[in-house]
Amino acid sequence: MIKLFRKIRQRLLTENKFSKYLIYAIGEIILVIIGILIALNINNRNLVKQNEAKFAVLFDKIMKDMIIDFEEADRVLKFDIERDSLITLVLNNKVTEEDYTTNPMFGFLITNYEKMLFSENGYNNLTAVIDQVPEKYKEVVDLLNTLNIEYKTSIVRPNNVLSELCLENLKKWANSKPWFSNTNSQPIDSEKLTYFLTDPFYKNDLKLFQIYLTQNHIATIKMYRYQIAKSYTKISKLLELEKQIPELISSYLVDVPENIIEQYTGEYKNTDDDYILKITSDKEGLFMRVDDWKTLLIPKSDSTFVPFDELPIQINFNKNVKPTKLIFISEKGEFPLIKTD
Repeated sequence: MIKLFRKIRQRLLTENKFSKYLIYAIGEIILVIIGILIALNINNRNLVKQNEAKFAVLFDKIMKDMIIDFEEADRVLKFDIERDSLITLVLNNKVTEEDYTTNPMFGFLITNYEKMLFSENGYNNLTAVIDQVPEKYKEVVDLLNTLNIEYKTSIVRPNNVLSELCLENLKKWANSKPWFSNTNSQPIDSEKLTYFLTDPFYKNDLKLFQIYLTQNHIATIKMYRYQIAKSYTKISKLLELEKQIPELISSYLVDVPENIIEQYTGEYKNTDDDYILKITSDKEGLFMRVDDWKTLLIPKSDSTFVPFDELPIQINFNKNVKPTKLIFISEKGEFPLIKTD
């Protein structure tokens, strides 16, 4: 091809056809420029694909970390909820000497706790190259930033508070209880047993610990678990990986489109009385309010929701009728309500 162009150029020069040669030369330059631009475009597209492939691998690692965190949240919550139930038994005087002997956990209710640990390598690697993220992944990054900066960090303080309470209680025992040096001995020391069963200040310490456990530690971990599932589902859709969502996540919640969520918001009234139930929404999701009680609703399908508080309640919406209907299902039965606004 190059020889052909060279022959044409030489023939035009020998025949003294300068104007035609000039046109030819310009055309040849344009062809070279076009060739360079095409090569640059191909190279740029290859670089973009390589960069996207790099971030696809990184997002895969982050999503695996999210699953690990979800499982860790489940583990810690089970431990916390069991501890809360044991504390309640003690506070209600439902625990006997035999219980302290057969279940060692009764002796450590306020001196240890289960710390929530995080898998952060994937997200930390992302923040190190945040300025290189392709535009198509910006929404994914926004979701990950919210999850890690807002919700994950909210657990740090409850972790620290429980740690400080445990340390304070251990110091208190060490400075005032002769049996402290035999804390792990079996059978349990009689003086220690008397303290657990009868001391009113021990119950005060139990109650304080329970408040921080339930209203801070359990509450923030539950919210983080919910946000993991919510973010994982949304990210899977953005990355076109919906078919790969693990059952651990899909059985916990599904992603409901915003337009459907908006259809459900409003006031609902029972046709037989003045019972009013309000459904509202914000960035967290859908909420149900009855008088002064408010709870986040977790979507199990696009029409079925359950309370975030894990109460034995189910809310079923029927958006295919006007006005929208709602069926409130509890242990007491089913209660139909109709949207009034």
